[in-house]
Amino acid sequence: MPDANRFPIYLYTGIHPQASTYFPPISIMKANVFSKVLVFLSVVVYPAAQAQGFRVQGTEVLDPGGKPFIVKGVNVNGPHWPWSRPTAPDADLIADTWKFNTVRINCVPSLAANGCCVSNNTNLDQIVTAFTSRKVVAMLENHDFTCTYPDATQLATLKSWWVDLAIRYKNNPYVWFNILNEPGGGDTVDERWKTVHEEVVKAIRLTGANNIIVLDGFACGQEKGFSKGESGSGILSYGPYLAQTYVNITFSLHLYGEWIYGRQRLSNYLDAVRAKGLSIHIGEYGTAVDYSKAVAADVLHVCLQKNVGRMAWQWTGVDVHRLTQNSGGFAIDRTDGGKPGNLSFAGNLIWKDNRNELTAGSPDFNVPAPWLLNGGFEDGDFPDGWQNFGGSAAETAAANVRSGRRSLRVNAGSASGAGQALYLLADTTYILTAWGRNAAVPAAASSMGLNIKAAGKTDRTVSVNFNETAFTQKSLRFRTPAQPTETYLFIYKNDAGAVFYVDDVDVQLESMVTAVELPAMGQALDMYPNPCDGTLTIAFRQPTFHQAVREVNVSDLAGRGFATVPFRHWEKGITLDTRMLENGFYLLRIKLNDRWHTAKLLVQR
Repeated sequence: MPDANRFPIYLYTGIHPQASTYFPPISIMKANVFSKVLVFLSVVVYPAAQAQGFRVQGTEVLDPGGKPFIVKGVNVNGPHWPWSRPTAPDADLIADTWKFNTVRINCVPSLAANGCCVSNNTNLDQIVTAFTSRKVVAMLENHDFTCTYPDATQLATLKSWWVDLAIRYKNNPYVWFNILNEPGGGDTVDERWKTVHEEVVKAIRLTGANNIIVLDGFACGQEKGFSKGESGSGILSYGPYLAQTYVNITFSLHLYGEWIYGRQRLSNYLDAVRAKGLSIHIGEYGTAVDYSKAVAADVLHVCLQKNVGRMAWQWTGVDVHRLTQNSGGFAIDRTDGGKPGNLSFAGNLIWKDNRNELTAGSPDFNVPAPWLLNGGFEDGDFPDGWQNFGGSAAETAAANVRSGRRSLRVNAGSASGAGQALYLLADTTYILTAWGRNAAVPAAASSMGLNIKAAGKTDRTVSVNFNETAFTQKSLRFRTPAQPTETYLFIYKNDAGAVFYVDDVDVQLESMVTAVELPAMGQALDMYPNPCDGTLTIAFRQPTFHQAVREVNVSDLAGRGFATVPFRHWEKGITLDTRMLENGFYLLRIKLNDRWHTAKLLVQR
């Protein structure tokens, strides 16, 4: 405990008693009388407040009872967040059914005047009360400056926003303050990461609020995947100063594409943070069916071993990150506390983790297919899961779509394309297939392939070329290295003046590809989505085909165990219910009059 002369200033400013400077930048001792009153109130009130609140002690956060607190949380919609689902009514599901002990409330104050978001979840007091009354931590965060920093004017606005919240919630220890979502960008951290955070922390502490303050890592929260060491880490570079200067400071790391194949790096990073005497938790990690599956598995595997807190992205499931197979955590198919049957891969890990049923080495950690997200380009205005190199867009004109409703168009104007980071199993053979066509014969072939990196090995690229003007399927067989560090799938148009269309991209284990050449269903029918997680649509290419449907069945890839499945058909196609099928690959057969049409189907929930 600090001595009697320093104690009141410590309470009021939040300056750490071990810091070299104990006074705030502006004097709080305006009058001798005020000083004496402050001393009296501080000495009387401070011990009681500390006994009731959370506090950071070295590498741990202690709960109000003095026990280590391990965050197990999820991000939720807050004021002016673009996704409109109300958060407060889900408090029972989040706290009691899923058993999360923390929510990170995503706020975007800059959208308060935006037409899409003016009225979204503006009942912050109600949201906070819904959770903190259940002894669930409500972590408020500002999402206005992702991957950047505020300028001077914006910083003043940011401080004002936080001061208002600090005054409002300083007597509620279950409210934590997460200053900036994922600040800064570039390869190496500079002092702005420290100075911007410090300005806001000072402003909060000057209100008398000693709530836990959370500081996100540098470079969009990912700390460069610990690939640059301390030079790429705001937490390792400046965390010790901030934690030693101010009370109740903890830190947060976010894990996405920088952390593919990153289990050992994550372990090393967390060790480095703790070696500096700092407290840390994972503030975001992905829950999609793309590479995020593997990152989620790594997060939970390492955090279980090291007792590090973790928070999933995101409860509502509006983007590709989903706790259930088709939606958010609220969409579980049972709410009586029993395990739901429609959890996603990451959702299953989180459900068991929240119940302390997940153990290191569990089969639950085995990362399944699919290996590629949205290979048919059916989802999203710009296809979800894909990065746009420039000039790429969704295409809907029937002549430029091989199957389904959409393909990817790479426009004329520059050499450009799109890509997607993949997580693939080590030392494993895969088959990449895709359909492509150019609007005219290109001066240089359009291409698709993978950049593959491995520890201690020269980077390599494998690809196939497209010169054709009619949709043509190309395939590529490749094997991953024993220690992959990156696998990135790319679509690239080398002729700036050409237009290139791509559809039905797929990556499969070679062991799952049947050696038998299948009759081409594509001549008569289109089916989507594939992979399928519920209802499969099979569209007829000729309107008279609906009169010819005789039977629909499925089997394993060897053709064994054919079983007729429920379906209905109408003039334009067939709707097939796949919910009775286990995850995996199947042969789908449709009999039109006396002819069978066959295709491979992946069921993945």
